[in-house]
Amino acid sequence: MLDLNLLFGFVLAVVALIVTPGPVVAFVLRNAASGGLKAALKSIFGTNAASLILIGIASLVLLGMFSVSPNLLNVIAIFGAVFIIFLGVKGLKNTMQTAKTTQNKTNAQIHSHQKSHFLSGLLLGLSNPKDILFFTSFFPQFVAVTPSVHLSLAFLTLVWIALDFALLFGYALFCQTAVFGRHKRLICLLSDAVLLLVGVVALFYGVMKFV
Repeated sequence: MLDLNLLFGFVLAVVALIVTPGPVVAFVLRNAASGGLKAALKSIFGTNAASLILIGIASLVLLGMFSVSPNLLNVIAIFGAVFIIFLGVKGLKNTMQTAKTTQNKTNAQIHSHQKSHFLSGLLLGLSNPKDILFFTSFFPQFVAVTPSVHLSLAFLTLVWIALDFALLFGYALFCQTAVFGRHKRLICLLSDAVLLLVGVVALFYGVMKFV
């Protein structure tokens, strides 16, 4: 039997976590502003795929079928922080270059960049493997949503992915409105700046753990 009260609490918690501005939201907004809805969708599919992978690993940890070394996660997190910085710098560079090109060249650039949106979204979502530890501490609070742990993990995963996609897609749609349409370059710059800042902070904390 489904515990509706627990499910409602899970939904509220997930919505609060996802809508909070962060690197994934910044990445989706940036691509929605620069490449349109198609680019945003590819980005969202990439970040969704990353969530599925991390939740899958976290579920194996919860079921005692897999163990994760905190030191290894921290090393990978450092590389992830470097990748986020790379995305921020690359985005800023592209935004600056786009402002100086003709519309035809800009469209050609957008078309070429769209091919990497899914992969970049996937790598961005995987860039903080500490999310595995987050899921292992977050999901147990709601595993009683059904009588079966396995069923609960599967059900909570589906709800997470559905909400994650819907909320990020909502951001992308909102970015297509007339108000945001007049400020696409500003959105790109702010999103790139957020990515760069998050990457620098994550890199700092990751390195400090080894000092």
